[in-house]
Amino acid sequence: MVLASLEANSVAWTDEQELRDVDKFGCGYLFTVNPITPNADPRRVIKLCRMLEIE
Repeated sequence: MVLASLEANSVAWTDEQELRDVDKFGCGYLFTVNPITPNADPRRVIKLCRMLEIE
């Protein structure tokens, strides 16, 4: 099940700083993946994928 989610298409991306903002302030930015912002540092990009619902 985990392996399938690793192969899923990304729906957005963020970075560590935005995740810290979510932890600290309760909100942070998500960015589009089509295309990923040209000036984004690829070493900092954390791709986000939709998780399958399990019933």
